[in-house]
Amino acid sequence: MRRRLVPLAALAVLTGMTPFSAAAQQVQDSGRGEPATVGSFGPLFQEPTGIECTSAQDPAPRCKPAAIAMAELPDGRQLYWNSLEGMNHVDLDVIAEYGQEALNGQSRVLDLTGPTPKWTVPTPFDGGANPQGNDKNNEYLPVVPHNNARTTNDGDLFCTDLNFLPDGRLIANGGTAYYQEPGVPGDESTGKFGVVELQGLKNTRLFDATTQTWQQVGDMQYARWYPSMVTQPDGTELTFGGVTKLIKPVYPDRPLDSGANERHVERFDPTTGRWTTLPDSANKSLPLYPRLHLLPDGKTFYNAAGQVFNPFGQAYDEALWNFVAVFDPKTQIWQSKGLPDFAGAPLGFRGSGFSVMLTLTPDQDGRYRTADFLSAGGVYGVSPGSYLATDTSTLTSIDTADGDAMTSRATGRLNTPRWYGTGTMLPTGEVFVANGGDRDHVVAPGLEAPVRSTEIYHPTTGTWTPAVSQIRGRTYHSTAMLLPDGRVLV
Repeated sequence: MRRRLVPLAALAVLTGMTPFSAAAQQVQDSGRGEPATVGSFGPLFQEPTGIECTSAQDPAPRCKPAAIAMAELPDGRQLYWNSLEGMNHVDLDVIAEYGQEALNGQSRVLDLTGPTPKWTVPTPFDGGANPQGNDKNNEYLPVVPHNNARTTNDGDLFCTDLNFLPDGRLIANGGTAYYQEPGVPGDESTGKFGVVELQGLKNTRLFDATTQTWQQVGDMQYARWYPSMVTQPDGTELTFGGVTKLIKPVYPDRPLDSGANERHVERFDPTTGRWTTLPDSANKSLPLYPRLHLLPDGKTFYNAAGQVFNPFGQAYDEALWNFVAVFDPKTQIWQSKGLPDFAGAPLGFRGSGFSVMLTLTPDQDGRYRTADFLSAGGVYGVSPGSYLATDTSTLTSIDTADGDAMTSRATGRLNTPRWYGTGTMLPTGEVFVANGGDRDHVVAPGLEAPVRSTEIYHPTTGTWTPAVSQIRGRTYHSTAMLLPDGRVLV
């Protein structure tokens, strides 16, 4: 499971967009049309200092971070952070050593507003959640020996979720702590070997773009790895899903939750910086990073999609993930809306695909009632699911004027199947998809082939048209984001 960290790239996809700088030469896929039609990529660029770590056992203590999570800050700059740092320190096997060799990921602020890109390092660089050995997040198995001697990998930003508060600060909740369980007792050298465990975090971090600083605020009650947050109409945040222990989800203090993802829902109040847990009526089994959206009526929509780890799965009740559902924050109750379409039949769950809310259209009286959601790519089904990427796309609609009634149908197929593609809404209302691989990377890491083609979905026709090909292949945990000037940063 070796990872090569790749540079960021700028991409122009809309007619009339200018290149990144006057010196940048547009890169166009020959034979695929004019840039005004299919878009064009600017040249690859990367942070000028630091080590690339392009080979295993690179002696560098820190590698240049790649953007596995990214946010557009209010001032037009971009915040991003990396994941899985320290892979280059593994000598023999990732499973046996990574619990000790992992390092907290790094965050960066990227500025693309000038003639050349600029980077600055936030304080603290890793988000500042490291508990420094106090084990506040870790839920060790009883009797089983463990090793958590390293204290620089218990506050990783990897697998947090991120969102914005009303005042412009960014909130990131959850994350990753690493240790070996079972593990050989000892220090960082003698206790190097065991079985890696990825533990969710209870931490919450806020990032202030004006000071470029991370701040720790109130902890969640439940540790979460791969949660999803949804901003509520009142400015609070609800967090859903995630898992406390990835590989061995056993909870001795609450045995009924063993073998399942985190079901509890918690609410963050930005005025107090604290979380409260909702009543058990709000509990729901959800996949990792459940695909959630805010509806026009203030409810939260689950689009029957998220992350699964085929072929082993993550929960004994994962069959429930197949059903679209709507959560009402007033009653604090979920309502199931049935099975969504998959390839022309009501088959349910889509794993490792994207879900994008399309542009809302007002009714004749100016009110927004119906919301449409595009999901595409990924793999079919919960565990054991499927292995090869799908080219299917689904259009699911929620009518808030009719009791949040759900309709779902197949829409145009992708020109190229892709797993882990990234969907980006364009200013035109179209959806641009980039990145991904031809098969599930988690099943057999490193065996997927990158999908370098890109496509654009046209809501008026329900079809996908090919766009310019990418310069660099990007599969697992890749990102793409619309910039204020209409370009897409990949």
